Amino acid sequence: MKINQSFLLLLLSTITSTGSVSAFSAVSPDMTRSRLKEALCSPSGKLTLSPELIIPEPTDPTALLLKSTEVTKVSERIRTSAKANVAFIEGSIGSLRSFAAEQENARGQFPSPVPVVFTGIAPGSDDAVDLDEAADAGVSGIIVSVLNGKAISTVQDLIDQEDGSLKDQCEKALASGLQPIPEVFLVGGTQWEEEDVVKLVDVLTEKCGDAGEPVSVVLTIDAPEESDDNEEGSEDE
Repeated sequence: MKINQSFLLLLLSTITSTGSVSAFSAVSPDMTRSRLKEALCSPSGKLTLSPELIIPEPTDPTALLLKSTEVTKVSERIRTSAKANVAFIEGSIGSLRSFAAEQENARGQFPSPVPVVFTGIAPGSDDAVDLDEAADAGVSGIIVSVLNGKAISTVQDLIDQEDGSLKDQCEKALASGLQPIPEVFLVGGTQWEEEDVVKLVDVLTEKCGDAGEPVSVVLTIDAPEESDDNEEGSEDE
């Protein structure tokens, strides 16, 4: 397998566990792992959709009043129309809560609820990243940045440069009941064979410490933007 597209989101799901809950605050790490594992798996090998949504904080008073209603509508469409597997959301704790609550209300129905993965606080929000609040809002997982977003070209780059911060991030997430999902940026134009990706997951598992093998991994191609000079040159031709 070769990875050479400009942008790529690759989800690699792994192990699972079981459990039972009755409310967001009671959801155990085992349950969130089980739900994410089931949602991210594709037994038939077909491509699945797990969109990333950015929900900005409105400044208009009327928009603020309508925000929860609109987020609820988007949540329903993501599940029923888009038929997404997982929703990756950047937004405020309030937006996360509205989105996750709508999903939870659909439990026992078809399509079933879509697990929510928190990617960060959206621009315009005064919220700070509080893992306990995110878990209480109904989030199942959280993106943890590997090497603070620095792109790598080989697995050895990760081995040489990771300083233990990934372990801390993963263990803090699990302590709050969230599944940590490492995001690794790959240098654009580099080629990764299947064995390289497998080795990458093995190294990430080791770097996650007691958190163990992540339920999923996100790989993102960090492709440099074309300069204005190149664009002008193309037009002249």
